Amino acid sequence: MFDGASATHHDSSVGTCLGWWMWSAAGACPRSRHGVRCRAIAAVRVALFVALALVVAAAWMPAVHAVVLRLRGGTVDRAITVGRAVDTVLMDGVYITNGVVVVFDVPAMLPGALRIELRDCVCRGGSQIYVRGYSGEPASDRSLEVSVSWLTGSYCSLVFVHNLPAHTNVTVRDSTIVTPGPMHYFQLSGLTDAVASPLVLHATSLLHSQLRVNNTVLRSLQVGGSDGVRWRRRGPAVERGSV
Repeated sequence: MFDGASATHHDSSVGTCLGWWMWSAAGACPRSRHGVRCRAIAAVRVALFVALALVVAAAWMPAVHAVVLRLRGGTVDRAITVGRAVDTVLMDGVYITNGVVVVFDVPAMLPGALRIELRDCVCRGGSQIYVRGYSGEPASDRSLEVSVSWLTGSYCSLVFVHNLPAHTNVTVRDSTIVTPGPMHYFQLSGLTDAVASPLVLHATSLLHSQLRVNNTVLRSLQVGGSDGVRWRRRGPAVERGSV
């Protein structure tokens, strides 16, 4: 509870101490050729005091709360990249259409436990949903949970690209993702004109992580396409559930 009297008393004490300290540093300086040196020492003391105050203030600041980006309903018909300066992204009942690319940018998210959730969304018209990791070694201060549920993908591809943080858990459930025709993977080097697949893992290392696909239909209707998961894997093996 904020106590005005206590705060006033505290501020008075701090002001008294600072005033005495400043007086002892600057006020006591003689008016002589040594005064310049004395005032320089006083300036250094002030700088040290300010730095100490900032450190103490930072130590007493409350922990940063989760920063959540929620997209509920509506239509995404232009390419977007989401994830900057947040730790949780929720898309609920969103239509992704017109062949656009939606990118969840994991390296741009805040440190800590990260979550990306798509719930009851529709993806169609050749649109692609990317979860983009690190082109190099993943940051060690992050973990990631990806949840996709009740996704209806009539002409869609769900893509995981590059290295995701250790202890990443990906769950795709109660969804239908179908790719009836070709797909141009503009975000993927070497897969620009690849045969489409509903679920793609490209140049991905999922260290100590899990991929679970439950009660879900993954189907490619294109000649030469592959039902299920298309793998271009790099790094350790991935533990995954059944499709």
